[in-house]
Amino acid sequence: MPGIWEADTSTFPEALAPGAEWPTDPPGNMTDEDVANEDGMSAMIASTYWLCTWERAYLDAFEKQDIEGQHAALEQIDKFPELPAVQAHFPDAHLWLESVVGPVRAGEGPSTIEEDFHGLTCNSLSDFNGANQ
Repeated sequence: MPGIWEADTSTFPEALAPGAEWPTDPPGNMTDEDVANEDGMSAMIASTYWLCTWERAYLDAFEKQDIEGQHAALEQIDKFPELPAVQAHFPDAHLWLESVVGPVRAGEGPSTIEEDFHGLTCNSLSDFNGANQ
């Protein structure tokens, strides 16, 4: 599985948020013995890692009151439903986008992105190099 992870991250169609790097090793559940991983799992985890780097970038920009940084991060987050692995394995990603990013764009503050970042979406990636700090 490490070879698949390297292939998926080295050819990922979008850049990570500034300062973020791809983890060299895949998450532990992808390398456990006697575990069969579904096709596309590596690419979907890479897509989620990418998303989490941009959610973190948005929250950092919000804390710094960096309006341009917030807009730049939201523009990237908006791409999540269009990523190839997401389209193949998360057909309702547009509903996720509406529920997580919609309120932020409506001026309701960062709480939905905070919840997503600190909740199940990014929390499972905490063993990676800073996806969820």
